[in-house]
Amino acid sequence: MKALAAILVVFFLILAALAIAHPLEPSSVTRAIGFSSDKPHTKHAIAYFVLALLALVWIRFQSNTAKA
Repeated sequence: MKALAAILVVFFLILAALAIAHPLEPSSVTRAIGFSSDKPHTKHAIAYFVLALLALVWIRFQSNTAKA
């Protein structure tokens, strides 16, 4: 499960960078991920960054071992 969370962190960080930089041409794929216009999407970038942070929290909870 740690590997899945790590992949999600990288994925969401890439989407956050794309939302800010906006280097993609308008197409059906860019509309599907929320980048349908020609301006930067700050709200989407913040949301993707928060999702990446939540995935990091998930990694942290996966590595916590109970000690009795």
